[in-house]
Amino acid sequence: MKKIVLYLLVILFFASCESQDNKESRLALDQYTRKLNADIVSSRNDEGSQTRLSLNGFFDKYTAKIEEFNTDLVFEKISEKYVGKRDSLSEISRIYINYLINRKECVINLSDIFSKYKEAERYSDRYDEYLNKIGVSYSLDDYYRNHAFKYAEKKYSARMEFKYNRLDYLDKLEVLDSLSDNIISISENYNLELENLKLIEKVVVPINLLDSLNDWVFTSKSAALYLD
Repeated sequence: MKKIVLYLLVILFFASCESQDNKESRLALDQYTRKLNADIVSSRNDEGSQTRLSLNGFFDKYTAKIEEFNTDLVFEKISEKYVGKRDSLSEISRIYINYLINRKECVINLSDIFSKYKEAERYSDRYDEYLNKIGVSYSLDDYYRNHAFKYAEKKYSARMEFKYNRLDYLDKLEVLDSLSDNIISISENYNLELENLKLIEKVVVPINLLDSLNDWVFTSKSAALYLD
């Protein structure tokens, strides 16, 4: 009987021991979770200090930083026990990359909405200017008519670009909303059963990723829709 008890204790002892692979994988996952959290938080916080000229480079910088996350050899060699968590973390990073790409395009659309609207107004003024001169001097009528026609075409082109950019912007707002929801859902799933797996770090989604009511990209919607 004592031998059986001793045998069972030995089995339980070895079963409770953590393999080196699992230990390294667990520590690596916590490390990568901290890095992903830090990159997401800093990318959201730093955006507000960017200028119009620096925004493109800003989005590209963070996209590249998070892309590095999925090419790390240690991350790829996570042990089988933690593969599911690794894949969830990797999916969050890929979705956030997509979020950054769409946000960058959204900002470009916004900039073009207002610039093309103003451009169309300038061309409209020039069109009216030349149109009003037709009939004043017969010898210059063709000249004024040609210029009026030229600015009418430019006005139309700028107006169409304004409308296309506004449609793209509105579409991308919906994409950003959907991507944010996906990040929340997968993060909540990742954070389940961490204690059982001896993981410490949770994926933390910053409030300013979710708060569209105070997000300038979203609050600009009313101004974009006001223009016509």
